[in-house]
Amino acid sequence: MATIVVLGAPRSGTSLLCALMEKTRQLGAPDEFFKHNLQKYPEIADPNDILLRLKFVAARATGGVCSFKLFPSQLRYAVDRVDLWRFFPNPIFVRVSRDDLLGQAISLVRAKQTNEWSSRRSGQGREATYSFTQIEDEMKFILATNNEWDIYFARSQVTPMRVRYEEIVENRERVLSAIADRANVTLKFIPSLEESGLERQRDDLSDEWRWRYVADAKVARPQSWIPRKLPRLANLASILR
Repeated sequence: MATIVVLGAPRSGTSLLCALMEKTRQLGAPDEFFKHNLQKYPEIADPNDILLRLKFVAARATGGVCSFKLFPSQLRYAVDRVDLWRFFPNPIFVRVSRDDLLGQAISLVRAKQTNEWSSRRSGQGREATYSFTQIEDEMKFILATNNEWDIYFARSQVTPMRVRYEEIVENRERVLSAIADRANVTLKFIPSLEESGLERQRDDLSDEWRWRYVADAKVARPQSWIPRKLPRLANLASILR
């Protein structure tokens, strides 16, 4: 049985890809099965029963393929309790990223504030309120999450398949077919974006926040990752050695 693991940072497009994969009925039914607090699946919610979760993932296989989704914290949760890759040997890693870092951060801020993580369910949090600081913090968090995956794959000496959110939206057929090829599967059906069951959550408010952030950034103090002074040319050679 082939295993496909979809991974990335929050709001990178992993949910859209997982929904499309499930709709093919040949690429498993990927979801976040290794969250510590797993409310979506109460039958396997016990954080101490990792074996039950492993069996649950395998039971959801379709077309000879099982699949699941991971963020770094979920990978840590799983490997702290079990040899994950002994149960799912030679996984196909599909790493999803998004070109628009600012848009991703805005989406993450809104999701955290409203608790509306998907168009499938209404949020139960507070009303979304613009915050320059929160957007900055979430951009740093997204970059740190991407860096965690960089380090993980460097240590593992594994090269994941890379997929951009923009590619999923523009050419889902090519993306899904490429994933299926890795799993030695010939897809019989390519779902439409509408058939994924998810709607795009970006709206006029997202665009308003973008322009407000850009305007505020022009007068904000330089952040910690921007050097206060450029190195002198005399020192540049030693820096580049």
